[in-house]
Amino acid sequence: MTDKRTILVVEDSMTQAVALKRILQEHGYGVITASNGKLGLELALNNKPDLVISDVIMPEMNGYELCREIKNNKDTARIPVILLTELKSFTSILEGLESLSDDYITKPYNEKNLISKIELYINTTIPCDDATDSGEFEITYEGITHMVYSNYKKVFNLLIATYENSIQQYQELMDSRDSLKKINNELIEQKHIIQQSENMFKFFVQTIPDVIYKIDCEGRFTFINNSIRNYGYEPEELIGEHFSKIIHPDDVENISRVKVLPNFIGKHTGNLEAPKLFDERRDVDRKTSGLEVHLKVKNPDLPNKSIITEVFSYGIYRFDSDKHISDLEGTLGVIRCKKDDFLGSGGIIKDITEKKRIEKALFESEKISHALLENASDAILIADTEGNILKANKKAVELLGYDRSELLCLKITDIHPQDMLESVIDGFQRCVEKAIPDYIETQVLKKDGGKISVEISCSLIVINGKKLMQGIFRDITERKLAQERLHRQEQLLIQQSKMAAMGEMIGVITHQWKQPLNVLGLIVQDLKDVHEYGELDTDYIDNLVKSTMEQVIFMSKTADEFRNFLKPSKEKETFDIMTLLKEVFSLLSAQLKSNLISYKIKCHCHNNIFRHYSEVIPCDRTPITTYKHQLAHVLLNLISNSTDAIIERRQKGLLSTEGIIAVDCFRDNNLLKLEITDNGGGIPEEIIDRIFEPYFTTKEDKGTGIGLYMSKVIVEESLGGSVYAKSVEDGAVFTLEFNV
Repeated sequence: MTDKRTILVVEDSMTQAVALKRILQEHGYGVITASNGKLGLELALNNKPDLVISDVIMPEMNGYELCREIKNNKDTARIPVILLTELKSFTSILEGLESLSDDYITKPYNEKNLISKIELYINTTIPCDDATDSGEFEITYEGITHMVYSNYKKVFNLLIATYENSIQQYQELMDSRDSLKKINNELIEQKHIIQQSENMFKFFVQTIPDVIYKIDCEGRFTFINNSIRNYGYEPEELIGEHFSKIIHPDDVENISRVKVLPNFIGKHTGNLEAPKLFDERRDVDRKTSGLEVHLKVKNPDLPNKSIITEVFSYGIYRFDSDKHISDLEGTLGVIRCKKDDFLGSGGIIKDITEKKRIEKALFESEKISHALLENASDAILIADTEGNILKANKKAVELLGYDRSELLCLKITDIHPQDMLESVIDGFQRCVEKAIPDYIETQVLKKDGGKISVEISCSLIVINGKKLMQGIFRDITERKLAQERLHRQEQLLIQQSKMAAMGEMIGVITHQWKQPLNVLGLIVQDLKDVHEYGELDTDYIDNLVKSTMEQVIFMSKTADEFRNFLKPSKEKETFDIMTLLKEVFSLLSAQLKSNLISYKIKCHCHNNIFRHYSEVIPCDRTPITTYKHQLAHVLLNLISNSTDAIIERRQKGLLSTEGIIAVDCFRDNNLLKLEITDNGGGIPEEIIDRIFEPYFTTKEDKGTGIGLYMSKVIVEESLGGSVYAKSVEDGAVFTLEFNV
């Protein structure tokens, strides 16, 4: 016998034989195997193994028979035999005693216990008499007497194995009891969770606003939630009814598998082109979705009323733990289940009437927007925030000379001259960053290189969450030309106004110089008479020189005052309005006096009235910062206009009293106001709205019609104030207002 012991394993189960062989080889034993008792006996006789391990239940010859054959043969009687048995019944115990086996190992066996028993028997020599010397026992079980031949040791081993099996079974029972208890507790907990989940599911199913339904294989309702009440039905009245009861008849033909599928027999449509069915049989992963149908509303007052709904339907199959999806076969037209596990169809019906109305309104709105965009009189470009042009209307194509496809390949910077890019980019960025509309006057480049003057209104718009820039390009070429013509015309009017003002000034100077010239004439005439009569002496000459120089100085001073008056203001200056009125009336006083026109100046801040310019005193409540000579020009025009009205009225015999011009000065917080009132007869109502128009005059060939127009231009554009006129009893009032 070699050091490496050999064990014969007799096992009809290849899996268990391989597993047992692996365990024995890992512990250093040689192993030979046999798949049944008969083959095992042959190997035992031929190879004389050191130990035999045999299963009990085997074909050809079972383990008990094999053990008896080995023990009854003198050549193999001393080989230890261990039987693998379950020992679950008294009969198996008796058979174990009758088999003369040396020991027993119960299934399922413990590896450690198995190896310990093998080592015990492999290292112990069994005496010959131990193999044959057996006592005879008579055992009666269930009325049947059994004669058992065995010795005390084998009986003891059998009892030990039986006890071990009982202990093991008891432990397994305890473990099973604990496991069952744990599983039972888990099942109770799971039942509670499932009950909660079911209650929650029922709550959602019954309270969700969408209709949830289930139909059987024939298309009859087996469940429908309470939301169907929104359309006049009770759930109970629909159970057992075909789904067509709630669907508009015109739609049933297009959604029922009975009506639709015959048209698809033999066709392979694929999931994308498959027809949409209310009684769908495909599973959830390939369900019908987006099926639009008209659901009939049960309303006696509106028998034909229906709403638009969207249906999601799918097949429902009996749950099978051995497969993940239902197995279907056949073409679409003859689709059927491989097994009878189809239970029906389920789905959701969603009211999309309002959604369809909104979609229709949105579609109409988009059509209108597109029409407005395309038919707009201005060019419109839409770009992203990077300046890439995304959309262009017809006018933009016409304005720039590009094809629409060409424009959509350009950036905003590509359609502007280089010298204009900086202002365009600045305006674009301001609009993007601050979301405030921006207005730019610039030029755009046409495809042929030509330049067009445009006014751009740039604004930020948001479409579907995306920021876009919209630019409205208005061709202002004609407007620019008109502005240039207007500018030239205004320059001409200004020149004419200056000439008219100079003419008026000359008239004023004439009045101012008339008196001193008369005095000088009298002096000259008196000088001749004095010379003829010999009265010319030193005193006379001194008086003559003095009187003459007074008149010359007066005339020179007058000329200086008019020259300063006509001198244009280059910068704004702060001055007292009362002082300016004093200067204006000092120039006009002689003319007013010669035309029998009196005047008065009233400061309402201090309630002071002045009837001669020399009486006027400054007022600390009436300062103003503006172009002094331009305001003086306006005052001169307005007072001269009043003077002309009074003279004309007197010439027509309509004025029997003295002419009067009054200037009232008011201050109300930051508003400074001057009112110039006369008794020149007022302004006819039919022309009062036109008196500030250029070239409009009521003086026939005596006026140019630019005095009041230029006064309005100066006040509103240069001085930043406002001027308006109205008629009062017996005269007119011209009002000047300034924020100070």
